[in-house]
Amino acid sequence: MTQSYSLILDTDIGTDIDDLLALGFLLNSPEVDLIGITCVYGDVALRAQITLTALQKYGQNVPVYLGAELPLLRQRDVYWGGHEGEGITDQGAAPLPVSEGFGPSYIVDTIRANPGKVHVAAIGPLTNIALALQQAPDIAEKVASFIIMGGVIRGNDQLELPIAEHNIICDAQAAHVVFASSAPILLTPLNITVQPQITQAHLARIQAKDAPFQQLLGDQISRYPRFARLGQTSPHDPLALAAWLHPELVETTQVDITVETEGRISLGATHAKANPEGNVQLVTKVDVPAFEALLVEKLETEPA
Repeated sequence: MTQSYSLILDTDIGTDIDDLLALGFLLNSPEVDLIGITCVYGDVALRAQITLTALQKYGQNVPVYLGAELPLLRQRDVYWGGHEGEGITDQGAAPLPVSEGFGPSYIVDTIRANPGKVHVAAIGPLTNIALALQQAPDIAEKVASFIIMGGVIRGNDQLELPIAEHNIICDAQAAHVVFASSAPILLTPLNITVQPQITQAHLARIQAKDAPFQQLLGDQISRYPRFARLGQTSPHDPLALAAWLHPELVETTQVDITVETEGRISLGATHAKANPEGNVQLVTKVDVPAFEALLVEKLETEPA
């Protein structure tokens, strides 16, 4: 009998295509019981409509909650690409209904009601997770794990990478709260997630399917500005989920993570220190061909 995992997805869907790819990956992972989705950062109402539309195309009903729009300390402007929602939300249609309640409170209530059984995948800025931990510090001991895509562990051979990764620098103070909480964390950083790619050949396989969700997915991949410009893009968020569900694809090591919250140049930098008893399981290596094959197989699989 296949083990089932209860999961809340916390997402800034709509800016980078990787959040929608992550949703497709989860929907086609039968071992995952996706019990709720919380939206974070910027226009969360629009992000919720993107999420609900994608779920509708797939034929899946999952409650979607609005979360925090602004960073924890309001010290940084929200990044907004401007393409969010293009081709996926119908501006003339009545909005699809979101669930009542505030995303961080939903996270707290669900973890408390199911101690040790609920995983939370945080694939956007960590504001919702930090607010949940501030509201209820006890969930650090009750969450099964936080699965995070974020940070960058940057060596001298990776000088092309930024000092700080997007999800962390968007709310460095929230990231500090999360990593300092002692909660069990699986962290897949940018230096790992830039290695695999979604390519034109992968897109063709998805677009060959007639199902509404695959058609939507193919359209959104092709529209994504980075993909349109380069013909490929990194599936950051799906890799974080694959590292959780398919640990045979990755290598990890235990560390402590410290987030820089004050540096003028290095704000949002994630510093890893090896610690066999650290609360963060850091992904350090991925089998790129195996992951790419798994991801495309998931994304091209039409809903049953």
